[in-house]
Amino acid sequence: LLKLAEGYIPKVRNNLAEGRFVTFSTQQVGNEAARAVDGNLAKRWSAETYPQWIEVDFGSTRLIDGIELHFWKNRAYQFVIEVKERDTDKFEMTVDQYTSARIEGRFSADFTPVKARYVRLTVTGAYKYDGVWISVNEFRIYGTFPIVIAAKPLHSENTNRLTFSTTSDGRIRIQILGLPKIQKHELTLWSLTGRVVW
Repeated sequence: LLKLAEGYIPKVRNNLAEGRFVTFSTQQVGNEAARAVDGNLAKRWSAETYPQWIEVDFGSTRLIDGIELHFWKNRAYQFVIEVKERDTDKFEMTVDQYTSARIEGRFSADFTPVKARYVRLTVTGAYKYDGVWISVNEFRIYGTFPIVIAAKPLHSENTNRLTFSTTSDGRIRIQILGLPKIQKHELTLWSLTGRVVW
C-alpha cells in the first residue's frame, strides 16, 4: 500500500452546549432556559430568587475543557459549574465562583479536560447587584467535538483506506493508503454539525 498523505490538524474546539436539551429549576415566561444555549446574545434565561440552576444534557459523554458565561446587563453573578457522566452519578464541581466572582458581564474559564454528559450551572448570588433576578444570556461549554473524516479521489473509483488516531496533545494524525501517486485527491473534515473544519 502506498502512503499518500500524513499530517496533523489542530484540535477542533466547539461550543457543545448550543442547541442542546436543557432542564432547569425555574424560568421566566418569555425568558426560558433554552435561550441560554441558543447562540443568541440578545436572548436570555431568567429566574427569580437564589439559587437557581440550568442543566445541559449532551445526549452522550463528551470531553469538555472550558466554559463561558455572558450575564445580562453586565452583572457579576456568583455560581458553580458541576458535571457528571451518568444520570445516577453525583455532580462534581469543575468551576467554583460561589463567593469570589467579581467579573462583570462575561466570565470564562479553562480547566483540565473532564468527561461529562450533564453540565449544571447553579447561580447562587451576585456582586454589586441587590436584585433577586438571575439573567444569563449565554451558557457556553467548550470541548473537543467528534469529527467525520472523508477522503474523495477526484479521478479514481479505486477503493482506498484512511486511518486516523488522536495524539496526546489532542491533534489528529491522518494517513491515506492505497492511492496512486499520479492522481489528485482532496481531504475534507466536517464537524457533526456539517461545518467544514479543514
